[in-house]
Amino acid sequence: RFNHSLGGNMYTAAVLENSATLRLRTIAADLVDLSSYVFVTAAGMQLPHHMTINMDRFSESLNDKGIMNHQCQLQIDGIAYNHKLGICAARVSSAVVDGVEVKSSNTQRHITIAIKPTSKPAFSNQLTWSEKDDNHFVAITPITVMGTIQECA
Repeated sequence: RFNHSLGGNMYTAAVLENSATLRLRTIAADLVDLSSYVFVTAAGMQLPHHMTINMDRFSESLNDKGIMNHQCQLQIDGIAYNHKLGICAARVSSAVVDGVEVKSSNTQRHITIAIKPTSKPAFSNQLTWSEKDDNHFVAITPITVMGTIQECA
């Protein structure tokens, strides 16, 4: 287990490689004005950090336990943001370990990229992934980034 605090809650996630973190920051900054955003949470976790699979310990009712500690290919096909919520995130269109799709308890699999200092990464769950109200979505040529399936506390 790795100690990446999410406000004291344990969660299971595809934790990004450093190269993925930098790549997503660059792509988002090229598409969205992130001048009032930060790449770190109030708890000190660097963003982007992970794609949440589920809260708490690994859920065997959601995914096969065999994916734990394995590399995961995450395909990103767009960037969503909402300046009112103070959130910017990447949409994960596909998450695969050894040819098997990884399920997430989130309605839309995503990776929080940046937040406003007054915002929280969980606000990404409120994005509509469309041009609706204060939400915006920019489709991108799909890219693949790598992560590792881990339990985090």
